Order: sequence, then structure tokens, then C-alpha cells
Amino acid sequence: MKVEPFEIHAPKRNMLILFGLGVIMTALSALPLWLWLSGHSDPEDLHIMLPIGFVGAVFFGFATWSALMRILSPFAVLKVDDAGIHVWRYPTMTWDEFAYANAQHSQREMFLILHSHDDAAFRERMTWHRRLLARGNAALVEGAIYVSERMLPMPAEDLAGQINAVKFRD
Repeated sequence: MKVEPFEIHAPKRNMLILFGLGVIMTALSALPLWLWLSGHSDPEDLHIMLPIGFVGAVFFGFATWSALMRILSPFAVLKVDDAGIHVWRYPTMTWDEFAYANAQHSQREMFLILHSHDDAAFRERMTWHRRLLARGNAALVEGAIYVSERMLPMPAEDLAGQINAVKFRD
């Protein structure tokens, strides 16, 4: 299939906002750890907050790192070319596998959803942790690949239409 290739990059503004919020949340989560390590507080005073602070700092630290990597990454969130559809952190969906794209609300958020002819077979090509997330998402919405509209510089419905037009043009 001959395709006019195009790439979609995450809006830098959204990623900068996520990064800023991540820094704030990581710092707030790490505050009990800092109080304990600096000697300003006794571990008995923070017996519940220390483990929560540690888990929060790790979680929000990872989320902040991910947002920073998305800001600095030269790679597209979504790329369409002759080989198929490449979505960041998913295996390439070839044109033979691709069935259709649509946009759908789930949990108060709009998603671009790519459907394959056999979603279960497509998920088997994913890494174990990505497969676990995809199975959880499949309980909410049918589809093989999910991309949050927040990661797109355009409405998910428009992008779904653009991808479908590539596949189903005469």
C-alpha cells in the first residue's frame, strides 16, 4: 500500500504542564522523606507518611521523568507510513492487521482507538506490562491501541478520520 506518510508529535505545551505538575507532586510526596533525612522529624512522627511519601515520590518521579522524555524525544507519538501505523510504545500495526480507527470517550477522556482484525493476537506481540494495560483498557473500550487526545495536537475524531481515509481510499 502506497501511503503519504505523516507524523503526529505530542503538543509540547501539554507535556510542559504535565512535567511541571509532576515536579510539584514529586516534591510534595518526597517532603516526609526530606523531613526525616534532614533530622527535622522523628520516624515515629511520620510512621504512615514515610511509606506513602516513598511510594508517591517513586510514582510521581516516574511520571515526571516520562513527561520530560516525551518533551525531549524527537520521535512521533504516532506515525503513518507504507508499513502501517506506529504508535509510541506499541508494536507497529501493519495495514493488513488494521481494521479501522475511531474516537471514543472513556473515563471522561477522549481517546483515539485503533482496532485490528484480531485485537487479542495484536496484544500478544506487546511487552507483558503493555499487554496488561491493554487488557485493562479493553474492559472499558474495545480496541487494540489507545492514544489519549491529550497526546495529540488535534481532535482524536479528526485523526481517526484521516487514518481511515488512508486505509479506505479508492
